Amino acid sequence: MRPRPIALLLTALARAAQLVQQPGTDALRHLYAMAEISRLKRQADVQVRIVSIPGEWVPPVPGVFITETMNNLADLGTKMGADPASWSNQPPGF
Repeated sequence: MRPRPIALLLTALARAAQLVQQPGTDALRHLYAMAEISRLKRQADVQVRIVSIPGEWVPPVPGVFITETMNNLADLGTKMGADPASWSNQPPGF
């Protein structure tokens, strides 16, 4: 059996990452749409705000589900959640 080139593998991994991320993005857009419908149809006072991991964040320890990394993310989330300046009120992609 002939081994596959590494570029092909990386392309497949990148596409898999997109497929995993897309449902979350779609769910957030759906949430924003539902909030807008509630505002328009029912005059509801609804706000949707999200906080996400900054692109420049680097895990302190490489690997998946490492305690130090998970604690670091929890601390970051607590800090960002307490700061309204870190909140986004726009749906993904806008």
